[in-house]
Amino acid sequence: MSNFWTSFELVTLLSIPQIFLHTWFSLLFWGIEAKGRYVRLLAFSILSSIYVEAVIPFLPAPFNIINSLAAYLLLLHLFFREWPLRSKVLIMVSTFTSLILMEVAVMSVGSMFYEVDLLRNGDPLLKVITFWPGFILLMGVCMLLARKRYYPAAQIRRFIQENAQSSSMMLYYILLLFLQLFVLMIFLVSRFVDINDRLVMIFFYLGVATIVWVSFTILQLVVRIRKETIQKTQDIYIGDLIHMLTAIRGQRHDFANHVQVMYTMLKMKKYDALQTYMQEVVEEISEVIEPSDQLPTPALAALIQAKKIGAAQKKIKFDCKLPKLPVSTGTVKSIDLVRIFGNLIDNAFDEVIKLPEADRLVTLTVTQPDNLITVTIANRGGLLSETEQSLMFIPGHTTKDASHSGLGLSIVAERVQHYKGTVNVQSSSEHGVVFTISLPC
Repeated sequence: MSNFWTSFELVTLLSIPQIFLHTWFSLLFWGIEAKGRYVRLLAFSILSSIYVEAVIPFLPAPFNIINSLAAYLLLLHLFFREWPLRSKVLIMVSTFTSLILMEVAVMSVGSMFYEVDLLRNGDPLLKVITFWPGFILLMGVCMLLARKRYYPAAQIRRFIQENAQSSSMMLYYILLLFLQLFVLMIFLVSRFVDINDRLVMIFFYLGVATIVWVSFTILQLVVRIRKETIQKTQDIYIGDLIHMLTAIRGQRHDFANHVQVMYTMLKMKKYDALQTYMQEVVEEISEVIEPSDQLPTPALAALIQAKKIGAAQKKIKFDCKLPKLPVSTGTVKSIDLVRIFGNLIDNAFDEVIKLPEADRLVTLTVTQPDNLITVTIANRGGLLSETEQSLMFIPGHTTKDASHSGLGLSIVAERVQHYKGTVNVQSSSEHGVVFTISLPC
């Protein structure tokens, strides 16, 4: 009977709060909405804790851990069917990671005041007293994250969830990191739990293998991301060229109509109307045929021309100040110039398109002082707070809708850093949002 009450105290005062708080933290960490689900979360925590506590006496320690992981994932699937499987796997990984880290930390601190055997096999209330300060701290962190609506890994989860094909390796990498952390935690736990020496050696070799495996996976992930980034840049570049050629063909098709209209106005002696109409036609055509030999590379010239056509179609005034530049751009590759210019211009267009037509102004200025290529692009879109400026270059961060990946400005920052350049952002009511990029050449 005493064993029953001991187990009851452990489940009620330790296991249930532990599962509930760590799962809540995981939901906030990955940016999964917990509001309206607290009752189900509590029921899930109760059932999961009772099951694990009931099975512990009948399984060896390593199998208990595997059983706990499997039971947690299965019950999570049963209680929260609306969440995708990938999200549930991420929740399980982060829950057990934070749980193991807290358990090791609490036991390490507790061993400074009590004997390890007493913490492990002593009065259950001693365990509760030892763990509850950590629970209170974790609860405070969860409440702070919920109030600030700050979700550290929300963008990563959305990327993994929405881009199944390209994110498979990232999910695989996260699972490997969890496995590596899990194996390393075994050595720390072995300070407090009796584990067979042979089993410890098995975990040691498994830990070494996972370190090698994770390192290899990181290299694969870096290579794949680089290839995908290059492919995306090329697709955007080719798309802009096709867009420009389509616009040119459309203007050629309309040219006969323009000539016919002007000839008719001339015969009718509508000279003022003819002058106005000719001016409109010339302005439209100049968007395509404007000389671009002042730009250092044909690829960049084609990109600017395509963006000018796109701006005209979106009713955006795209003012380019492009003085004559040297043909050579030094060590800066053309494809990287296209990445930097293209993403900066697209970002500016996305901001000003929200404004009335009269206010849609984007200014691009390129200069080359003292062996530097300096690119300045300004727009009159919404002003940026200091917090937004600090987050805007983080991969995946975006304030736009779900169709935007949040990678554009991070690509700009990465390429500029690669060439040891600088990025500066200023936001003021007088000049709007101004990006200034300096690259050595």
